[in-house]
Parts: sequence; structure tokens; C-alpha cells
Amino acid sequence: MLIQTPISSYKLSFEIKKELLLKCIFGVDKDYNAVEATKFGLLLKLLENENNTSLENNNPILPSLDDNVKWGNSLITSDNLEDVSEEITNQINPYDFEGRQFDFIIGNPPYMKSEDMKNITAYEFPIYKEKYESAYKQFDKYFLFIKRAIGLLKENGRLGFIVPSKFTKVGAGKKLRNLLTTNGYIERIISFGANQIFDSKTTYTCLLILKKSPSDTCEYLEVKNLTSWKVRNIADDDYEKIHTNNLEDDVWLLVPTELKSAFNKIYAQSISLEKLVEDKENISNGIQTSANDIYVIQPLKKDAKYFYFEKDGEKWKIEKELTRPYFHTASGIDNLYTYRLFRPNSIVIYPYKKIKNKIVFVKNSELKNKYPYLKKYLYHYK
Repeated sequence: MLIQTPISSYKLSFEIKKELLLKCIFGVDKDYNAVEATKFGLLLKLLENENNTSLENNNPILPSLDDNVKWGNSLITSDNLEDVSEEITNQINPYDFEGRQFDFIIGNPPYMKSEDMKNITAYEFPIYKEKYESAYKQFDKYFLFIKRAIGLLKENGRLGFIVPSKFTKVGAGKKLRNLLTTNGYIERIISFGANQIFDSKTTYTCLLILKKSPSDTCEYLEVKNLTSWKVRNIADDDYEKIHTNNLEDDVWLLVPTELKSAFNKIYAQSISLEKLVEDKENISNGIQTSANDIYVIQPLKKDAKYFYFEKDGEKWKIEKELTRPYFHTASGIDNLYTYRLFRPNSIVIYPYKKIKNKIVFVKNSELKNKYPYLKKYLYHYK
């Protein structure tokens, strides 16, 4: 039932809003505090634009949302933990949907690489590897949420997730890509390109829209102007129609319409990097510290011999000789994007020296005698 408001618009009655909330909105979260905050936020939204008159026939005014927003691990069910101790089961906190399926699933699943899952969710990681086909190579946690959500959709149901776009091209995403294309679930992919959606994060994201019914085509759009997209200043012909059988498992070549001609000409004359470096020697990685939090530093000041900085509330200085300039990607003015000229904004500890045209690691004895401040810092975090 619609109610006319004094400003020549309409709103749903409180009773209808409450019914929609109780019958149509459900959620699960592993974080208990997030569950309670969500319930509170939904109840506040329910009360929005209400007054004593519109609420007078409701007793109690606010419903319980305990059956709508649940606390649990939606990736793991009790059946997955048959051989696991009660202590570990309680830590994992599995959630059983008990056959329930949904018309629509929306969300922003967590982005967490395999290394972090091993450290943070050590008990869960082997279960993911065993139970999820999308847990392939160095997979990201959102791969699992996509697979799980598809299983929870009704036939013809839709999923809408905002996720990093790298799943379309990294090797670890191969089995997830195969799942989506084989079943024809992809309805639309909207890439935000270099536009940053989340404050203080450098993440290249896309909207992944799936429909649980087979289709041999999907639509692709790369957002150039985020403001125009937000107000939907987008025409239907801005979307590139793609036949899903043209999307290969190895990598999805998703190219904006206006660049497709140029891309095809370049691609036709190109060879793969794998072919280029075949049988080549001395192919090296870039900087890989495996501990950027320790090795990458943003100095507060410097002099002829030392860099000075603070970490964890302590003041440090280290010898400049065993450092190199470094560009630390971040959001805002330091964000790195195509064709931008940039200068190093940090330093990285580089404990190597060149001796007789060879790069060798600085020995502990030399570190102790010649670079005592660097040694003190590194051993503090050993």
C-alpha cells in the first residue's frame, strides 16, 4: 500500500516495509559484530520517515531479525566437518542453509589471497581446497563466494557481486572462468578500469552479474567516466555483446568497443610473453620481499648517511647504502595509472652488494660491523 507524502511523492506503509524486510531480506556473516550492526542498520532504515501516527498500531514496533541475518561461515557447512574436532568446528562456525535458495544474491565478498588464508584461516584452507573446484592454484577467497552463491540461487536467479577484475585473466581463475562459461551464467560484466571504487584501497574492480540459466552471450562495459556511470548516463549500445564460447579458459580478452579494432590489429602481430622468453636465461622477477611491511619504508628525513623513520611507535635510522628507491602504490595522488609520470615515494631495504660484477647477499658479519643500525632494525623484527 502506497501512502502519499506532503512533498508530492509516495512511500510504502510501515506494515508493508516490515513484511518485505522479514520475508525478502536475508544475510549471513562470519563476523558477529557485523551481524548485529546489520540488524541495527536495517531496523533504522525501517523507521525512516515514520512518526507516532504511522507507528501507533504496531506493538511491538520493531520486529526481531534473528531469523533474517545469521552469524556463521557461509562457505562451510556442517557436512564439510564430519571428521573435525568440536573445538575446530566451533572456531569455523559452519552455517547450514538447509536447502534454502534465493532469487537474488548481492554482495561484496572478501578479497583474500591464498597466503593470507593460510595464516588467518588455517583450519578452513584445506577444506576450501577439497570442497571447491574454484580453489585452484593461488586462488582468492572471492572465487569461493562466487561458486557458493551460484549453488544457492534458484533457477533463473541472479547474482551481483563487486569483485577484483583479475579473475578474468590470472591463471588461478581458470577453473572459475570455465565454470561460468561452460554453464553460460555470465549476463554482464562492468569493469571500472583504473577508477578506484573504494577509499584508501588500490583495487581494480568490476561488477559481475550472473544469471542461473544458460546463455551463449553476455555484455561487457568498461567505465570511462565514473560520475557518468553513477547517474546511468550509459547507452545500450555502449555495451559490447560477447559470445561466451569466445571466452577461453586461459584468459578472457575483454576489450572496450572503441578499442577493439586497434586491439585486434596489435594482437594479430603479437607473440605471447611465454613464447618470447622461451629458452631464454636470466629471466628475473621484480622486487619480492615477502615482507613489505618491514622492507618498504617511507622516511621522515634523511642525511648523508642515514634514513630516519618511525614504525610501531619507535624511531629508527638505517644506513642509506643498503637501500634503493621504491614506488609504493597507494590511492589518491600517489596512485599509479597508465602513462602517469611518477617518482619514487619510498625506499626498500636492499641487503645486497655488487662484487666483481656479481650481486651477493651482505653477510651477517659485515652487517654487524658496517651497518649496525640496519642490523638492529632487521633483528628487532626477525
